[in-house]
Amino acid sequence: MKIKYVNYLENKKMAVKQLDEYYAEKCGFELTEQETNHDDYDNTVSIALEDNDSIIGRIFGTLDKMTASIRIEGLVVDKSTRGTGIGRILVDEFEKYGIKENCQICFVDTTSSSAPKFYEKQGYSLIGVINDYPMPSEIYYLYMKRLNK
Repeated sequence: MKIKYVNYLENKKMAVKQLDEYYAEKCGFELTEQETNHDDYDNTVSIALEDNDSIIGRIFGTLDKMTASIRIEGLVVDKSTRGTGIGRILVDEFEKYGIKENCQICFVDTTSSSAPKFYEKQGYSLIGVINDYPMPSEIYYLYMKRLNK
């Protein structure tokens, strides 16, 4: 046996194909062509909110069709408009995109110095905590929200 470093996209494509076949056999159902089409590996989502020709908020993340999930990787609201509902508008739009793409769950992680209470107000449930991460005295939180279709 030999460990070999290979092209990421080719390796992922083959692994996903094999996983699709495994789950189809193991779970006893056939996957549709749409569910097994993993040609688009750059499943990024990027949304900006503009007001008077200025960007006042941004949200971005990734879509994982294999697990029917979407993940918020970053959310920022212009300092002058914080507390005005801009973050909620962006999260709502991000979730709508996930629903349109047949996602069942949205994930987000944050830290104690960032926005854990914000996500709880948006209906996210805490599913994991790591103390002293990513630095001492900081707390890492992982949240999830089931998306209604």
